[in-house]
Amino acid sequence: MKKKALIDQAWYLLLSFIAFIAILFYTNHGGIGVSPDSIAYVSVARNLTAGYGFTGYNDRPFVLFPLFYPTFLSGFMAVSRKDIVSIAPYINAFLFALTVYFSAKIIKVSHWLKVATLLWIVFSIGLLDVYTMLWSETLFIFLIIGFIILFNQYLNTNKTTFLVLSAIVVSMACITRYAAVTVLGTGLLLLFIDRQKQFRKRVADCLLFGLISIFPLAFNLVRNHLATGVLTGKRQPSVTPFFKNISLFGDVFIDWFAFFKTSSGLSIAVAIIILSAFVFLFIMLIIKNKQKDHVYIACGFFLVYGFFMVVSSSISRYEPINSRLLAPLFIPFVAVVSALMYKVQSIERFRVLKRVNVFVVLFFVMAQLKTDAKTYKNANEGGIGGYTDDSWKESSLIHFLKQNKQILTQQEWSVYSNASQAIYFYTNAPAINLPERKYKEDVREFDNEETFYLVWFNNEENIDLLGLKEVEAKRDMKVLHQFNDGCIYYCTAKPKAF
Repeated sequence: MKKKALIDQAWYLLLSFIAFIAILFYTNHGGIGVSPDSIAYVSVARNLTAGYGFTGYNDRPFVLFPLFYPTFLSGFMAVSRKDIVSIAPYINAFLFALTVYFSAKIIKVSHWLKVATLLWIVFSIGLLDVYTMLWSETLFIFLIIGFIILFNQYLNTNKTTFLVLSAIVVSMACITRYAAVTVLGTGLLLLFIDRQKQFRKRVADCLLFGLISIFPLAFNLVRNHLATGVLTGKRQPSVTPFFKNISLFGDVFIDWFAFFKTSSGLSIAVAIIILSAFVFLFIMLIIKNKQKDHVYIACGFFLVYGFFMVVSSSISRYEPINSRLLAPLFIPFVAVVSALMYKVQSIERFRVLKRVNVFVVLFFVMAQLKTDAKTYKNANEGGIGGYTDDSWKESSLIHFLKQNKQILTQQEWSVYSNASQAIYFYTNAPAINLPERKYKEDVREFDNEETFYLVWFNNEENIDLLGLKEVEAKRDMKVLHQFNDGCIYYCTAKPKAF
């Protein structure tokens, strides 16, 4: 038995190593992928390391995201004495390897089915997209796995130590992504409906777990309010209706299976079938009192997080539901699916499925590998999409700004841009984003600026920000430097008509 366990561990370590190499492989050409969100994390990590506190690339307090992820990045910078962008591929590769290794602990199936399921995780389209970018989801997903493992230990042993440890992991998740309130909600739900404990014990567990979990987030929110007057930054109301979000939810899962293109009607059907199946399974686990396993916790988290994303994206505006936002669901999803497959093959009349199930999962893996190969080809030719890809590196406007930083740093007037994050990334100089037209007060403040410089990138589309025509309507704009991919303008107020 000991020999078998060692062989199993060797397999999990091998698969973790493959995950590690995969991230380095994808980021080999241009480095880690960097998006506008990444710039927020990078700038805060750099400022923290330099002793300037939690301020972003625009020299303003950092409130749009929680504080832990940039702190995490800053720690690596302090230890390695290297910039976070250069070492991020290795950090993400290590996090992905750890995530794969510990996922083996929540997938309780036969050996070869587990190996196939872990391969499904290693080559997951959604997870590779996340772990090749400098995003907080990389740490968040790892913390979710840690929560499931520790919380399961508590349900099985009733030792308060494991409840406290799981709460500490949840507290870290809550200050990694605000959406981690779903992990807290999952824990509270499972504690409260645990029929094997007396009501008083359940309430006490909820209080202990909840207070430990929420304290760092509460501190983070109070700090945000004191610094800026808002809790989580300015948030716009949603423009995406509920059923559209349901459809987007289904789109993501169809993409993850990588089988075929879909229509809106089919996407809604897929989403409803998946969510309904998980609701049914969760209720059955409660009725049968089979609550003390990883599947139960993973199923509960899938439902809480899944419904939270659909409902919250119908209320508050952020990027449409996509693979990145739903990536935390992938490992709980495959853990539950593989457990169901194992349960079915354990029934005597379905034992023939024992080998078939492994090949079914491997079929999913092969379907994903085709998409992975296309993604790798694009990354190898032009870099990961974002500010580190070749199109940005070869930008004439960026090259000019790098060689003439005084335009950004030694001017009497403010410098605005439709891509201030790109300017910071390549020059380390601050610029101000054009205001979002939704926020009338910000637009009025911008309109009151009599003179400023505008750095405009032709290839940067952001429909929320004021456009070039809207700026031109109220300004006299003199072209200072013209490039094939943008322009630098000197803007002054138009003379008033008499």
